[in-house]
Amino acid sequence: MKNNNFKAFTLVELIVAVAIIGILAAIAVPAYQKYTAKSIFVRGYAELSRFADEALLNLVAKGSCRTSVTTGYVTLGGSSVLGKYIITPTLSASSDYALKIEGCILVGFFKPSADGGFAKFDGKAVRIQALRDVYTDDPITKSCVTDIDPSFLDLEDLGCQYYSWAGTYNLS
Repeated sequence: MKNNNFKAFTLVELIVAVAIIGILAAIAVPAYQKYTAKSIFVRGYAELSRFADEALLNLVAKGSCRTSVTTGYVTLGGSSVLGKYIITPTLSASSDYALKIEGCILVGFFKPSADGGFAKFDGKAVRIQALRDVYTDDPITKSCVTDIDPSFLDLEDLGCQYYSWAGTYNLS
């Protein structure tokens, strides 16, 4: 009789290997999604912040946040769709309340997932406001608010605050 020393994986070994792969995937996928979300958010914020700086320079020089005479919008370099977000510039050039507040508000809307955007940011927005009290001549302060779920991104580390209304705008 021939003695075969055939070596193979047993069913139990295969099940253990699949379980280990499943556990690793359960940890890796959410971490990768957070990493992806943070990179998309930071890129969108950086672009919007650049437009806010441009609008503020125009506000100081010409008294208006608007940088394009023809459209009334911050110049977008030919396209309003940048990466995974859509920039909707300058919704308000100045405000007149009990205090005279001057400044610019820019809002960036993330592309919907149907158009190739990140599903967790579907319909969400980032708003940068750069305001100054003209009576006290305080320096311009820049702040960021967003309606992106704070459990998904560490907004405080990114310099942004969460407000559920941050993306609610009538653009008509």
